[in-house]
Amino acid sequence: MDFYDLLLELENEFIDSEKGIFGKKVNAQRCVNLIENLKHAFPSVIKDANYVVSNKEEIIIEAERKANQILKEAETHANVIVKNSEIMKRAEANAQAHFENVRFACDDSINKSAAIIYTMFEDMEDFLKNMLEILKQNRDEMVNGLKDSNR
Repeated sequence: MDFYDLLLELENEFIDSEKGIFGKKVNAQRCVNLIENLKHAFPSVIKDANYVVSNKEEIIIEAERKANQILKEAETHANVIVKNSEIMKRAEANAQAHFENVRFACDDSINKSAAIIYTMFEDMEDFLKNMLEILKQNRDEMVNGLKDSNR
């Protein structure tokens, strides 16, 4: 039987006994048995509520302790996240600075290489001009030598 049914049965025990002179007497042992059954059928929610009421100070202290522990853990976790964020920002800044240095060094190497190659081309052009001049002189000398021998 559930809690409500037991209450109705206990109520009926009292009501049935009030039906006048010839009504039956309240069966005390039956009432005691019903009350015992009511105690066992007492809803767990009410038992839990009674426990909470009787132990509210300890429950509040324990809840505050757990809340403080959770806050401390959250703060520690937040500090780790912030620290990791700062490390990432520094790493990104260092990487960006390194990239700029490497890019500058590459640009500088390219410019120096281009200057060297330009100078090589100029030297090669001067060399070829000199060689062309020598070839022209040799040709002119050959032509003049042939003219002189034919005379």
